[in-house]
Amino acid sequence: MRVARSYPYSYPKGGITKVRKIILDFATNFYDIMCMRVARSCPYSYPKGGIMMIRKICAGLLCACLATGLCEARLKQKRTNVIAGNKCHGVAILNGSNNNAVRNALIGMSLCKKALGNGKDGVLIAHKSKDNQIEGNVIVNNCKGIVVGTSKQDCSDGNAIEGNVIYNNTKIGIDLANDGRTKNHKKNPVKRAPNGFQNFPKFKVICKGKNVIAHGSLCSAKSSRFKLEFFKNDRDRSPATDGQRLIQTIEVTTNAQGKAEFSIELPGIRSKSFVSATATALDGPRNTSELSPNVKIRTTKKHNA
Repeated sequence: MRVARSYPYSYPKGGITKVRKIILDFATNFYDIMCMRVARSCPYSYPKGGIMMIRKICAGLLCACLATGLCEARLKQKRTNVIAGNKCHGVAILNGSNNNAVRNALIGMSLCKKALGNGKDGVLIAHKSKDNQIEGNVIVNNCKGIVVGTSKQDCSDGNAIEGNVIYNNTKIGIDLANDGRTKNHKKNPVKRAPNGFQNFPKFKVICKGKNVIAHGSLCSAKSSRFKLEFFKNDRDRSPATDGQRLIQTIEVTTNAQGKAEFSIELPGIRSKSFVSATATALDGPRNTSELSPNVKIRTTKKHNA
């Protein structure tokens, strides 16, 4: 058990069962020897089947300890925090609280993957809170996934939202200004607004044979770099767009007119799936956009000559 708790690596599929079997065999032989020694030196007689009973009990206890230790070691390695079942928000970063990080948390779900949503939003960033990072979390079963700003004038900006799994919330996955979907702005970013009302990318997804390719563009700050994240969604819950599984990431740079075009292959996706995307600024405040509306995959038709 001590070795399992201190072991720094994760186990392959079926590894715990294999290790448990090895330890069981070892424990059986070990306790056979120990029970023989005890029986020889002990002045009292054992009841019928007593040594066998001791062997089974001790071996079972040893295996149970090993399995428990392995589970604890794996949870310790992942460092997963559970933020669920609260009457209000899961996480609230308020009143000018800056430079916080929320990473690798289950927000609205138990360790057993059971729904345990928070009463309000999964994450709320508001009241001029800036430069926070929401990264690598699973955010499900809440009212809204992530809300940045409680109004259009709430200048909570520079809040990066990257690599999260956001789906099955009652309403929108990411909401800037807490007023539902925000349309893209011609002049972007917008001063003194939640995450500068960062624009999301617009694109189409086309299936050509076995390849699924996203073609589109992002209009935002001139001559600036942006990180685009593309998500696969199993169903369309518009207007409550999800980011169910991150499938691709790309970096683009806008030109002097503030436009960046892109064409990227999306791996591991089926023709019946939907795709959404976000944009995060890499130069200046790290503003992340809302999730784009779901895009349905189109299949190109073959024309016979």
